[in-house]
Order: sequence, then C-alpha cells, then structure tokens
Amino acid sequence: MKGIILWVTGTIVVLTIAMIAAHEVTYRGTVAAVEPNPYAAADGILARLEVKVDDRTRTMVFDITQYTRLWRGSSSVTFAAARIEKDEPVTVTFSDEEAEKGALEIRLTAPK
Repeated sequence: MKGIILWVTGTIVVLTIAMIAAHEVTYRGTVAAVEPNPYAAADGILARLEVKVDDRTRTMVFDITQYTRLWRGSSSVTFAAARIEKDEPVTVTFSDEEAEKGALEIRLTAPK
C-alpha cells in the first residue's frame, strides 16, 4: 500500500512539472495582415503577422523572426517564398518562454 501511494504521488509531481514547463500554445485562425519590417537587419524581426482567431475579439500579433519555421503545405519555406496573404488560413505556434524569438512555427495551406 505504501508503495502505491509513493508511486501515485511521484506520478502527480512529474505530471505537474511537465504541465508547468510546457508553455507552447497553438492558435488557428486567418491572416488579418502581414507587415514586413524595413529594419529587419537591425532588430531581427522580419515581419509582424496579425491573426484573427475565432474565439477572440481582438487580433493576435506575432513576430516572424529568423527562428520562425514557416511551412507552406508540407514544405518548409522562407519568409519571402511563403507569400503570406490576407484572409488565408494559418496556424501559429508560440512559446511565452522564448517570446523574443517570435512565433516558433507558422503553417499555411499548400499552394494551389
């Protein structure tokens, strides 16, 4: 009995630590705007992406940096090759632990 209680307590502690450490959030929505940054070389932000998420009243803004992985369908692309357009579906993964790196991943639909 003592061993079962110890095992359950250990499992709860491990799961709690995993939940606290995991701060990645994925948002699904549509592109409201994309603003390329003319000073990208100076501050490392290539562009700002505004996303309209269905369950929120305000748009969410994400930085696209050199660390952001961009996907068009199942292919990895550069920011220039992604050609992000207004009103297209988008999925953005963001981590508040590394906010200075901007969005971790941006997934767009495959080209037609």
